[in-house]
Amino acid sequence: MKGAIRLLRPSDYRRMPWRNGGGETVEIARREENGATLWRVSIADVDRPGDFSAFPGLERVIAVADGVGMRLHVGSENPVTLTPEDLPFRFSGTAATRCELLEGPIRNFNLMIDPLRTAGSLARIAGPADHAIPATAGTILVHALAGPCGLTVVDETVEIDEGMTAMVEGMGAALHVRGQAMVATIGAVPS
Repeated sequence: MKGAIRLLRPSDYRRMPWRNGGGETVEIARREENGATLWRVSIADVDRPGDFSAFPGLERVIAVADGVGMRLHVGSENPVTLTPEDLPFRFSGTAATRCELLEGPIRNFNLMIDPLRTAGSLARIAGPADHAIPATAGTILVHALAGPCGLTVVDETVEIDEGMTAMVEGMGAALHVRGQAMVATIGAVPS
């Protein structure tokens, strides 16, 4: 089996202001190549309506991790309502995007990728049953949303405390996740 599990604690994350100055992002992890972002995983607390920062050339996948939800206005498309029960939403980082809160503050979980060089997906895992995440040569990040979350790869099991993230790279075996977590799966664009 190739790969390794690396635990990231909140003290490992990087806090930074939004590009447009409207809030703050907590960056969990990122990968760059020649100074350009290949992918980035982050969390943002949103306490008021407003515009999203533009990320030209990147694709965004977003999910509501906590709170009632939001309505996104992306470019000229029809508004999209997102709650914690909805599937993650994918949209262009170039498009003008505005957020309305449905009822109070929310916390978003975000994956950004360079779609020309990176493929990525985001999924929410909930419940005590094991959820299998297929083996990948890329990177998987499992972020514990509430309580401890279990992660098992072959015969190794780790507990991820709430707010922590396990980063697994180049794993040749399926992962099994239990608990409440956001899972980002990132790999190369298929040729």
